[in-house]
Amino acid sequence: MPDKNPWTHGRFMSRWYDRLYNFKTLIRFCRDLRRQTQDSIGTHVIDIIELESSSLISDPKLKNLGSEKVLGLYKSKRKQRWYDLVPTFHRAVNQLLYLPEPVTQRVNRRCEPLTEFIYLIRNDADFGPSDIHKAIQHFLDKGPKIQIKSHLNDFKLKHLIED
Repeated sequence: MPDKNPWTHGRFMSRWYDRLYNFKTLIRFCRDLRRQTQDSIGTHVIDIIELESSSLISDPKLKNLGSEKVLGLYKSKRKQRWYDLVPTFHRAVNQLLYLPEPVTQRVNRRCEPLTEFIYLIRNDADFGPSDIHKAIQHFLDKGPKIQIKSHLNDFKLKHLIED
């Protein structure tokens, strides 16, 4: 019988970041990755957040977080989610929580290349579990400036030369 509690992992699950498709998908993809890779991705997201929020001017008004965000912050302090145990991911999620909506949406859009890249390599038969972590690190080191397909081809070529 499905869990009907909206704050649990049943089909009615509602998290404050569910509306951020790229970020939500990135979190889902990263869950099964090695801790070191999760940490690198968390650092990448923090860099995006800092870049996108650098132009913010402090607003003296308090921001209304909403019930989903308040619950998320409470759970983050109780360390119930996998990413709460990865310091950089925990920091990235909590920083994103406090950003104004337009900045949050920009961060979400900037997570798209990495999310798409992880999707592609997870579904590519040429990539084993160890290769996935190397490919992600290659993507993060090179940066999303070049096309996703170029990252895949570049990594495959480099991997063939090293073997």
